[in-house]
Amino acid sequence: MISGEKRFELETSQGRWRVMQCAYGSFRRTVPLPAAVKSDSAKATYKNGVLRVELAKANPGSPKGGKITVE
Repeated sequence: MISGEKRFELETSQGRWRVMQCAYGSFRRTVPLPAAVKSDSAKATYKNGVLRVELAKANPGSPKGGKITVE
């Protein structure tokens, strides 16, 4: 499961007009994986609007949960 919060503000002025755009909100996505993974060695990076999550395959066993810090 991937979850986060977006915050976006943009303010522009052109002549007599002033425009302000705002977008706020949380999101959550669940991504089913075809194989078990090692959650201890998971890595995540966020660059230029792209979230990259790297997961190593694990030996079959019981699933474990955990949090990953995004750099």
